[in-house]
This record gives sequence, C-alpha cells and structure tokens, in this order.
Amino acid sequence: MVYATQRMEFWPKVEMYLTAMGHRPEVAREAAAKLLKPKEARSYRDGARSFRMRESTYRELVCKVQAILWDWLERACYALLEELGESSGWEVGEGKALDLSM
Repeated sequence: MVYATQRMEFWPKVEMYLTAMGHRPEVAREAAAKLLKPKEARSYRDGARSFRMRESTYRELVCKVQAILWDWLERACYALLEELGESSGWEVGEGKALDLSM
C-alpha cells in the first residue's frame, strides 16, 4: 500500500489483496481515492448512486476498506520506525487514524 500511494503501477497488487478479502475492486478504488485525495474524491451520495445502492450501505463498504488501508499504512510506518530504531514507546494500533465512521 505504501508503494501504491506514490506509484500507481503497484495498485493492482493492493486491489488483488482487497478482492481476495471479499471487497469489490470498485469499492477499493473509491476507498483509496477518499484516503489519498479526500477533497477530490466524489461524495458518498454520488458514489452510492453510481453503484445503485443506498448511501449508508455504500458508506459502510467504503469505510471498511478505508480501515484496512489505514491499518496497512500504520503497520508499514511502524515497520519503518523499527528499522530506523525509533519505534520505542509506540505500538501498532495506537496510531492517530482518522475517524472513518463519518
């Protein structure tokens, strides 16, 4: 996921893992767009309309994938801190991830 944030040629691998976890590729792309470029991402209402589903259902699907992506990014950051010898006093799961329930 970390590589895919800067180089889109890595995104198919991220999408493959999310699809293997049971998430639709389109929802994975929407979640990544909201995570990486929130001001440019389309609204939940517009996304739900394009998928022909209720907004609450769409929001739930996207938020689940966003939570997974945040977890992966947090773990990658922690691994980097460990490699740099700077990880003392911080554990995975204690990050300042955004509240995705909005």
